[in-house]
Amino acid sequence: MSQKRFKNINGCRGLRQQAKAVYYVDLFNLIANTLGIENPPEGIPERWIKELLLKNGEIAVWKGMWVEIAGNSGFFVYGEPTTLLLRSPNNETSFYVNRKDLAWLSANQQRVGVTAYLEMQVNKLVELEISLNQNIIASRSGDLIGVRDENTMLSIRQAVLQNDLGTPFIFTDRDLIDGESLTQIKLATSFEADKINQLKQEIYNETLAHYGILSANSNKRERVQVGEIEAQSDFAYDSIYTIIDTFNRDAESQGIATRLFFNGAMDDFSQNRDLEDDTPTDDNKEVAND
Repeated sequence: MSQKRFKNINGCRGLRQQAKAVYYVDLFNLIANTLGIENPPEGIPERWIKELLLKNGEIAVWKGMWVEIAGNSGFFVYGEPTTLLLRSPNNETSFYVNRKDLAWLSANQQRVGVTAYLEMQVNKLVELEISLNQNIIASRSGDLIGVRDENTMLSIRQAVLQNDLGTPFIFTDRDLIDGESLTQIKLATSFEADKINQLKQEIYNETLAHYGILSANSNKRERVQVGEIEAQSDFAYDSIYTIIDTFNRDAESQGIATRLFFNGAMDDFSQNRDLEDDTPTDDNKEVAND
């Protein structure tokens, strides 16, 4: 009963869930693809390693198995537990292992997952996606017109029909529609979809940069300073190499041969003519003088 009465609400909820799933999967796949694995462990899917590192921020290597860390126990020395609770790859059994008997590999200093920021950004993108659809529909909503008699209603309908066909609406004086015969309420809102879409793109690029993916979305109508682009590039590098360097240091110190590397492409913006600084160099001055 409630589902029939609130069909539009349920439809909006379905669109929200669909948008959230699409944005999360797309962004997570892009982020995971930036991490390459050198000397991957035999028989262990790379996808498994990446998911545990990105979602949990840590992974344990015990007796050749790369397993999830589900908790810890025992005493803490320098903030390190003496016992870790491991979960088997089939997610059916868990068991405790002494810290000294395994390798503990991390994605960052705090050993926490890095997808919390992703989920926060996806929520923003979902709200903007809903707002975008709402604005497109609302901007083309027809007017609400109230009339006093049926003749006026028929005249308005005929006018609307002929207007859609591109033909003029011709009427006699006795059929003239005046302001006293009808009431008109504007339902359409201003078209803001382009601004919403631009903000959505900015948040999308901001999310990618947070995980080491730099999107050079330069606007041809405005000059972008090289210094600003280089700062964005440095931030993107630092973001992804926080994961890579932390993992590699842990692996090296604990005798694990597997390494992470950056599996992406950062454009050399100094070679991009559209983004170069307009300040003339000495070479350019000499060419200009010649």
